[in-house]
Amino acid sequence: SILSAFILCLILTFIIKDQSPLMSVLIGFILLSISGTANAVFFIITGKYIELLTPLLSFFLTFAGLTLLNLLLTEKEKRFFRNAFSHYISPDVINDLIEHPDRLHLGGIKKHLTAFFTDIEGFSTISESLDPTELVALLNIYLSEMSNIILELKGTIDKYEGDGIISFFGAPVDFEDHARRACLAAVRIKEVGKRQRGCSGRCSKFIPQMARPGFL
Repeated sequence: SILSAFILCLILTFIIKDQSPLMSVLIGFILLSISGTANAVFFIITGKYIELLTPLLSFFLTFAGLTLLNLLLTEKEKRFFRNAFSHYISPDVINDLIEHPDRLHLGGIKKHLTAFFTDIEGFSTISESLDPTELVALLNIYLSEMSNIILELKGTIDKYEGDGIISFFGAPVDFEDHARRACLAAVRIKEVGKRQRGCSGRCSKFIPQMARPGFL
């Protein structure tokens, strides 16, 4: 009985350690059915009865522990993914990637994208006219506005380089209208300068000028 419990738990651990919770439940029921059938066949052939309480209890505890562990690890990975990419990918795209992780390929793939670059016109002149505190406040407002527009349209932000944003549309999730989304983002960004909010004093007068980025 103890030997069968050990073998059953070992097999269970090996099979479901990397499975999803739903698949683990299915595999658990299958193994439990096989174990009961094997015990019945063993009794018919040999006339010897193996006490089932120990194997079944061990099986249940192992199954419950592994399933709970897999569930906790899965949720931890999802949380890490959301926290790591929430500033660069829209929440909808993150949820889609969590549900379909096969869409992420190591080494990259070839596909058609629309690259999207923004750069502040006359940034050197602006930076020379403000002290560091004012410049940081201005950049925070500007880059936050630009990033929100890109993310709302399901774009992906690759990196920030000084006053510029390097991003693209159409990856990691495919969009047939990725070029249209990029053009729409450009139009919306041009409108940002009309809303001089969140920045007072000398830095407020530069927002309209900063909202004239260059696009490629």
